[in-house]
Amino acid sequence: MSASSSSSKPGSRPPTNSKQVGGLPPTTPAELNAPQTTHMPPGYSNKPKRGHLIFDACFESGNIGRVDYISDFEYDLFIRPDTCNPKFRVWFNFTVENTVEGQRVIFNIERVGADLCSDLCNKTTSRPKWQRLPTKNVYYYKCPDHHKNYVMSFAFCFDRQKDIYQFAYCFPYTYSRLQAHLDSIEKKKYSFFKRENLTSTVQQRRLDLLTISNEENLDPGKRQKVGSRVTSRVHPGESPASFVCQGLIDFLISNQPEAQILRQYIVFKIIPMLNPDGVYLETTVITDGFDPQPSLGNHLDSNEDVNVQMYCDIHAHSTLMNGFMYGNIFEDTNRFEKQAVFPRLMSNNCDDFSMANTNFNRDVVKAGTGRRYLGGAMNEDALCYTLEVSFYGYMTSTSSQVTPYTEESYIKLGRNFGKTFLDYYRLTGVIPEKIPTSLAMKNGNVNRRKRLLEKDPELKAKYRESIEKELSKSYNQKVRWDESTSFEKGWFAPHHPVINPNKPGKMRRVCNAASRYKRKPLNDALHIRPDLLKNLMGILFRFRQGRIAITADIEKIFLQVEVTEEDRKYLRFLWIDDNGAVIIYENNSHIVGAKSSPTCAVFCLQQCAKDSAQLHPSASENVVNNFYMYDMLLSVNTFEDAQMLYT
Repeated sequence: MSASSSSSKPGSRPPTNSKQVGGLPPTTPAELNAPQTTHMPPGYSNKPKRGHLIFDACFESGNIGRVDYISDFEYDLFIRPDTCNPKFRVWFNFTVENTVEGQRVIFNIERVGADLCSDLCNKTTSRPKWQRLPTKNVYYYKCPDHHKNYVMSFAFCFDRQKDIYQFAYCFPYTYSRLQAHLDSIEKKKYSFFKRENLTSTVQQRRLDLLTISNEENLDPGKRQKVGSRVTSRVHPGESPASFVCQGLIDFLISNQPEAQILRQYIVFKIIPMLNPDGVYLETTVITDGFDPQPSLGNHLDSNEDVNVQMYCDIHAHSTLMNGFMYGNIFEDTNRFEKQAVFPRLMSNNCDDFSMANTNFNRDVVKAGTGRRYLGGAMNEDALCYTLEVSFYGYMTSTSSQVTPYTEESYIKLGRNFGKTFLDYYRLTGVIPEKIPTSLAMKNGNVNRRKRLLEKDPELKAKYRESIEKELSKSYNQKVRWDESTSFEKGWFAPHHPVINPNKPGKMRRVCNAASRYKRKPLNDALHIRPDLLKNLMGILFRFRQGRIAITADIEKIFLQVEVTEEDRKYLRFLWIDDNGAVIIYENNSHIVGAKSSPTCAVFCLQQCAKDSAQLHPSASENVVNNFYMYDMLLSVNTFEDAQMLYT
């Protein structure tokens, strides 16, 4: 530690030239940042005492170029600029110690970037969890006393004099933290996780390339696989990008069913930290203007066995809220419209994702980004995005209040990012739509149903009779099976009796298509087509026009509409006979409760009427216009008209 005292008078501001770094690229934070220094009043020559603050940024990802003493209650701090971009000053990370309990200080962060939107973060040795400072304590303005440069000032009261206080623009995510996380994953020896050192940096740090996919997908020559590529942290100050990337990695290696399906069909290659030296030293690039993104294009798109369909580069944004995406503009209309699908799916999965901030452009200043460069270098089907996330917070569609991001919510965004890949690849047909089945679970359900029916022998007899009656009319059929039969594709729907008190003695068996297995019901996989029902008010008005009323209904209309043979496996149900044997039935017709059944039934009814229009024109017209689902309301003026419709 060194002690220093400023020669300037209290209240005056020293010249603002920052420390310049020249010669060979620096290798440690101490070569770049201001040394650990005690700042004392001018003219004070005694031993430093409590309240003479000690500043330090000589640690990994630290950044403070110079500290100027203004008064006991105010300090000017200068951010060290990026090595290859002197105008870019956003990230800061430093510690303060030797405080007095109750000491109040104003810190002025000089020459920060324009239009920042962030509440800086703080932690102490006794409170190691990062938290954001209250918005009311942080001020951002253009200061005439600092050559009209932007300044971020914040007021802080030190409450524990033995603590070391750390302040940063956002939650730090260091190179060492990434290495520790990847080491912990590698020790688990997952067969679907491969970590390799793509290259060594100038300062001999690892540039990790992760491959996440099932082992059989990594064997060359078997079949062409679909690939997705993700990179992050080319700008070292954008630490939220690393949290999002960690969330994506953790999701893809998890045991969640969605992750298992993705690993089965997709080959993910991820570079979680494109600029390790920059992150360690908190400087953009330390080689003469070398941008690592375009040079990695060959590594991301070099395997002819993999059809790379998507690339995304993760960044953090200092002015806009929420998570959002940037995409490219294409002359091909289909390709341009296709790239809007993924952001839309992302907005469905993430409350903190903003479609309003999502933008597609071809700005000249963005020509060197990974999105723009690889958008022109990869195959014509590939889509390239930049995923941005706010340094500060997000607003949801239901609230205009800003919710600050935390480390956990950044990681959650990354997990939801991973789930969106599954939705996208299912929608585009890369991953077939599969509904999980569990014969054991459904067997348990039917056993419980049987125990309930045992308590009411009369109801049980009617229930068994309804199943046998449907079987005799070919509404369902038995499925031959044994213990070796695979039920990977299909669905077993729970079923139960429904009794209408207004119809004593009658019972109806209903299948539950809304029942969930692994949080997914059958109804989520069924499509709802346009509403074909006629306007009920119009039917009622026409019903009152004639003198003679006619009503009719179609008995069990859903059961009279057949399901295609290949779809019947999704309408299975179980029954246990009196001997305890499990019987598997397959519905040949549509079931009550499936959200697709009403549209299919109405379509078939109207189509039958249209097909008979030449033989029975009047009846055909009335069926099309006066049926509401399976009930008809009609009126005519004469008995002869009514008899003609009846016959």
